[in-house]
Amino acid sequence: MVQDMKDGKINKIIVYKLDRLTRSIQDLETICKLLEENHCSLESICEELNTETSTGVFFMRMTTILAQLEIERTSERTKFGLAGAIKKGQLSSI
Repeated sequence: MVQDMKDGKINKIIVYKLDRLTRSIQDLETICKLLEENHCSLESICEELNTETSTGVFFMRMTTILAQLEIERTSERTKFGLAGAIKKGQLSSI
């Protein structure tokens, strides 16, 4: 798909939900730069996000920042829960 975009065969990428594409703001910035360089836009079906407008780009970045926060917090809670279970002897350490 990236090669097709570079070749000018596509000018819009449509995703179901932005967090299905990425939950990393760093990855999103790389994708946005690639889209801009190749005169291509990104649109989400479930969210009103569209890289053709400055407001759309802003909300896309904010959505990704929140998704990244959510995945990091889930990871922290999982690690905390596993450590507690190990301390209580419910699990053996790995």
